[in-house]
Amino acid sequence: MSLNVFLGEIDAQSESMVASYHDMIEAMEGLMRAVNEFAFDRELQGKTYDSAKQYFAATYRPLAQGMICLCEELIRQNQAFPQKFRADVATTDVIEHEVRDQIRQLDTQIQDIEKLSNNVVGMALITPIFVDLKQKLQEKLEALYQFDAETATSFDRAMDLTANIVQGLAEIDSDKAFQAKTGTFHMMGLNMTWRSALQKQWTAREEAIAKLAKENETARLIKAAEDGPLPVTPEGNVAGFVTKDGKLDGKATYDNAKWQQAHVLAGMKNAIFLIDMITPIFDIYRWRTGLDPITKEPLSEFEQSTAAGFTV
Repeated sequence: MSLNVFLGEIDAQSESMVASYHDMIEAMEGLMRAVNEFAFDRELQGKTYDSAKQYFAATYRPLAQGMICLCEELIRQNQAFPQKFRADVATTDVIEHEVRDQIRQLDTQIQDIEKLSNNVVGMALITPIFVDLKQKLQEKLEALYQFDAETATSFDRAMDLTANIVQGLAEIDSDKAFQAKTGTFHMMGLNMTWRSALQKQWTAREEAIAKLAKENETARLIKAAEDGPLPVTPEGNVAGFVTKDGKLDGKATYDNAKWQQAHVLAGMKNAIFLIDMITPIFDIYRWRTGLDPITKEPLSEFEQSTAAGFTV
């Protein structure tokens, strides 16, 4: 089977698919709003409504979240595919059998030139040109197969999301949740492993969005500082600000502040180590709170128990 990539068709298909994925995301966001409105509607009371609220929040909400994650992943892949192909393989269509035909033609031409070079002066100088052309075509073919191998696994995350979404839909479609005798919804008997998998993906998405927002805000503040007036500092006191060509270098100043923070933290840790040698005050803090006194990070049970031992 021949490997062929037609960039024009791929670009058109990608644009169409990305648009449909955006429409799906909007629909799923609407579904999440509807579920939330239903779940928090105080006028709808009773066992049936209460159980239905819990059921819809526990099933349809994570399914909608999973669909949003899936669509966003497919948007990324559809946008990345043509860009990566142009960067790694070629900026034009690549048809495998045509490339192989060109390589074979060059092989024949190289052989003919080598035969003529014995009788025609200067023909030997042409051979390297054809050899170089052949090598470039071979490299293009190798890049095509390498690209195909790499993209074969690029949709693994999308496939995992799809599998869990399908499982969730199957559980909902089984009608096992509604109990006709009691007129209520129950989660007992439902396989909900798909929900935890989708919620994990959603949490990772939310964390990535928060991280990006923080990075964008940092970049905005740095840019605003660079474009604004240079802070007034006492003569002879750098005060941590870094200038370049008479203007504040926001990025360098930010990096310098982070470096200073790391060294201050290291100094505090050294001070705590010395204090720890003569007083149990920090061990008492570790024991009672379960946190590191400087970083505020949670301690393991062993570390907390060890700290308790030093307070005796």
